[in-house]
Amino acid sequence: MFLAAGLAVAAGFGASPEIDVESVALGGLASLSVRCEVRGASVWVDNQLRGSVPIDVAGLQPGSHLVVIEAPGYYDTILRLTLAADTKTTVTATLERRTGFIDVRSDPPDATVIVDGEEYSTGTIEVPAGMQTVVVRAFGYRERYFSIRVPERLVVTLDAVLEPAPFEAEGFRVSTERF
Repeated sequence: MFLAAGLAVAAGFGASPEIDVESVALGGLASLSVRCEVRGASVWVDNQLRGSVPIDVAGLQPGSHLVVIEAPGYYDTILRLTLAADTKTTVTATLERRTGFIDVRSDPPDATVIVDGEEYSTGTIEVPAGMQTVVVRAFGYRERYFSIRVPERLVVTLDAVLEPAPFEAEGFRVSTERF
């Protein structure tokens, strides 16, 4: 019996998927299971959308099949698999997020940078590719908001000069007990 699963193309630059093959009685057909850590990732087999992960595709003809696993914001995983008769092939993929970098420089230099609710120090930050809202703040300064497009695998430089905030005090009361 020929048990095979060949990897022809892997788009993206993440880890190669794990492929397990087991012998099962399927009446001469093949079965494919696809698993992935990104819930809802779409699975295409031979250019036909079969559903989303986790998914089991039964009744496949033995032979070569093109499998594509895709999710928004991630690089596709593309596999050319050779499925043998009476086998169940399980593919476990790890999709790599499409990212870019923001090099944040600020005045004052000790500012805090916030992207997607995460706080960072100034410097180079890896973030999802696409439009990002960046907040730069420092004590005693007015915070600034920036909307920038981060291209995949490239670096965008953001120079943030913060304006000093006026001194304000409010909510004070005079207590007669303290006088």
